[in-house]
Amino acid sequence: MGIFIWHQASFYQWLKANLADYGFFFPYSIDKGGVAPEPWHISHRQVANECLTQLSLTYLEQELSKNPILGQGPVMANLESIYNQYITNITSE
Repeated sequence: MGIFIWHQASFYQWLKANLADYGFFFPYSIDKGGVAPEPWHISHRQVANECLTQLSLTYLEQELSKNPILGQGPVMANLESIYNQYITNITSE
């Protein structure tokens, strides 16, 4: 149970056991080499899938190209890697 040894531990255990019944999942439950594990982070599966469908690499590239941002060159040069490692690299459970 690790970091969840506190007053909400019983709620967290209930959440882990039941969140799928309500359409939710833990997208960052394990370290997949992108976002660090976030055992408190839940997402609604249908909404997450719709967002991932809409936020394609092409769309992200187009939107980032519209306005200059600090570090835009390195971001754009590594966008595919960033996208794959930090946006679509979620736990499917």
